[in-house]
Amino acid sequence: MENKLKYMPIVVSILIAITIFVVSSISFSEETIIYAINLKSIGYHFSIFFFLSAFLMLALSNTEKFSNYSIIILTLITCLLYAFLDELHQFFVPGRYLSFADIAIDSLGIIAGMIFVWSFIYLKKR
Repeated sequence: MENKLKYMPIVVSILIAITIFVVSSISFSEETIIYAINLKSIGYHFSIFFFLSAFLMLALSNTEKFSNYSIIILTLITCLLYAFLDELHQFFVPGRYLSFADIAIDSLGIIAGMIFVWSFIYLKKR
């Protein structure tokens, strides 16, 4: 059973990435776009990238191939790149736009997710 659970974090990471792509593909009409700060949007961006980074970090931690430093760097680069590509993808979706503010919020979620998992792993080893 434990061997099957070993792959759960990578499966969840992939499902989250697919969810991000699908949600980013939804177009909006011009009248539904609100360019002001929207707490619902901030919450979505922060939380979805929090969970993406957390599960990706767990997935990389389940292997013996990477050092702790490599896990941090790989998680950070992969998630930041995905956040940027997600916003770039939105640029080509009708009614959507590229937002550097969204990338900044995504980045905060990524870092928070990584800190959360790192704290959990560190406390578990103690």
